[in-house]
Amino acid sequence: MTLLGRHAFRALRRTRASRPGCGWTIKGEANANLNKKWADSQWAQKLANKEKRAQMTDYDRFKLTSARVKRNRARTAVFKSLKMKAARAGTLGKRNIPKTPAKKPRVKKAVSSKPAKK
Repeated sequence: MTLLGRHAFRALRRTRASRPGCGWTIKGEANANLNKKWADSQWAQKLANKEKRAQMTDYDRFKLTSARVKRNRARTAVFKSLKMKAARAGTLGKRNIPKTPAKKPRVKKAVSSKPAKK
């Protein structure tokens, strides 16, 4: 406001009010359900979350952090499994990744009948 000065602000206010259809009316606000639209907007939700965060205690912040860690671990596990399925199906990248073959069960070697060396 200091850059514009008092007189420039007054002129600006007069020109805005003199244009037709520019001002808000109480009847128009009621018809447009502005309070409901404002509550549903992301801006209002962001302000509400900001207010909640300001009221949080250290323990609340700790619980939030641990919940985020759990969520991200679960999300990462699901993402990796979906990524591997896509890679095996050939929809991810240029080459197919074959399924890992099943491991052969370990079998103990039969004891040989050869005599031990001296």
